[in-house]
Amino acid sequence: MSGDPFAEEFGAGGPSDDGVGMEAWRMSLRLDEARAAFTVADRDRRTSPVLAALLAPLSGSEGEGVR
Repeated sequence: MSGDPFAEEFGAGGPSDDGVGMEAWRMSLRLDEARAAFTVADRDRRTSPVLAALLAPLSGSEGEGVR
């Protein structure tokens, strides 16, 4: 047994493990990592109104896009 209850849920590491359970577990981990990376990238892509207001004087566009 792998000792990891989440991995065992996928059938990984058990006596009848044919490798499919472990691969499903690895794919699940990669999917979670991809979701987390997308969430961070999506958050970073959006500029908050506060940040836009702070950066506006630096770009010479005071008041544009700030509400």
